[in-house]
Amino acid sequence: METLEERYFELFKMFNRIVEKMDFVSVSKAEFFLLVQIHRQVQVQEVSTVRTLAQDMGVSSPAVSRMIRSLSEKNMVEKRDLSSDRRNTSITLTERGIETLRENSGRIQRVRDLVMDSLGETFATEFAEKCSLFLEALTQACLLYTSPSPRDSTS
Repeated sequence: METLEERYFELFKMFNRIVEKMDFVSVSKAEFFLLVQIHRQVQVQEVSTVRTLAQDMGVSSPAVSRMIRSLSEKNMVEKRDLSSDRRNTSITLTERGIETLRENSGRIQRVRDLVMDSLGETFATEFAEKCSLFLEALTQACLLYTSPSPRDSTS
């Protein structure tokens, strides 16, 4: 009989395989989620910068800069200097970026709708809530075994 830990591990692997198979139009998965984050930040804060994107996404500024460069080459984002300091740059979506975001978001919505139709909205909603609680607990538990980043340490 399978242990709970084995079941969690298998579910995690299955989820990753499913997500890896999902195709996004014109962008990588990481670029799509960056487009989403830029859109959210601009709606809430009216400005999106590499630093705030990196913080919100939990990745390094150089990783965000590489994705921004790729999206800029695809004409999906636009960069504007906020000051004479080139590190302080505003990132916005272009019309092409907005259209790519809409198209891929529509695909995700259709997948969500199929899941809701298959499981029923009540079950799917309760399951999503329980998954959120599980992930919050898992995050807290994993913090016990996570090395602090250099920025977190006080010297």
